[in-house]
Amino acid sequence: MNWYRVRHTIGMYLTFSAQGRARYIKKHNIFYHMGDKCMVMFRKIPLYPKLISIGDNVWIASDVLLIPHDVIHRMLNNSVEGGGFQENLGCIDIKNNVFIGSNSTILPNVMIGSNTVIAAGSLVNKSIPGNGVYGGGYQRSIYARWMI
Repeated sequence: MNWYRVRHTIGMYLTFSAQGRARYIKKHNIFYHMGDKCMVMFRKIPLYPKLISIGDNVWIASDVLLIPHDVIHRMLNNSVEGGGFQENLGCIDIKNNVFIGSNSTILPNVMIGSNTVIAAGSLVNKSIPGNGVYGGGYQRSIYARWMI
């Protein structure tokens, strides 16, 4: 963990309200973009925070992981002779009016469209068009649309 992330993780721990943490992220330009009227329950700054964009009125519940990278390339490079595997980096783009439930994981190269609810415990590994409720792993998700 670099000192930038350590400093801001401490700042997030010292900010007691979830809406205050969202304002902290916006004030210090930690993410690529942080919208207005947001709430974030997490306190740890993810690796590569500039790959994360969050729109307006986004509410992120506790223990949500925003993971814009993976490290499987290290294991593959150690196990395959002459391995030239690269780290998988990708943006996470969360549009407006989104709620992400507790213990959800958002993986790299994912866009969550506007007016979306992600159920607690979900794994989002593909982009979601929006205007719906999604639960589970998106490949086999429980899916319902509502009219806005």
